[in-house]
Amino acid sequence: MIHKNSFIYFIPLVVIVCFLTSLFLNDKKTTSLSQPKKMLAYFYLPSLFDPRISLSNQDLQGKVAILNIWGSWCPLCQAEHPVLMKIKERYGISIYGINIKDTVTDAKKWLQKAGNPYVKVGMDFNGQTIAHLGILGVPVTIILENGFICHQYVGILDEEAFKNKLLPFINGCNIINQYDKYH
Repeated sequence: MIHKNSFIYFIPLVVIVCFLTSLFLNDKKTTSLSQPKKMLAYFYLPSLFDPRISLSNQDLQGKVAILNIWGSWCPLCQAEHPVLMKIKERYGISIYGINIKDTVTDAKKWLQKAGNPYVKVGMDFNGQTIAHLGILGVPVTIILENGFICHQYVGILDEEAFKNKLLPFINGCNIINQYDKYH
């Protein structure tokens, strides 16, 4: 026999299941072209290829750029990597990377094998920088204009998502001349 009070114990379970389902079904953070843009928080990371060089939020000033958060150990990141290579080749948009919770050796090995779409890669060895940026997991792709976040896409970036969800934000950036729109 089930008591009326036993249903109270199921309420938190239902709330948690709904929350987790919404996280997995919602592959992006919704941003509109007319929404005010938020400045990317300060960060400073050693470069993957030369620890004397850094990747910081200052590198993303004065341009339209893509910031991709990834790890060589992440199968979802590996799945989206060919799309990043195509974006680099076809559109010539500057792509920067933050590699998280990885070793220098593994990250370099992955880029050597799959190709390097990045202008610079910063190493976030313990994940504290992405946590400071409000990012909870990978992969995440952020469109930036002059250091301001135009759009943040959470999940595997495929060609359709790039063309339909990210490219409109890139083309909506004020820095891009109307004759330089990407197609």
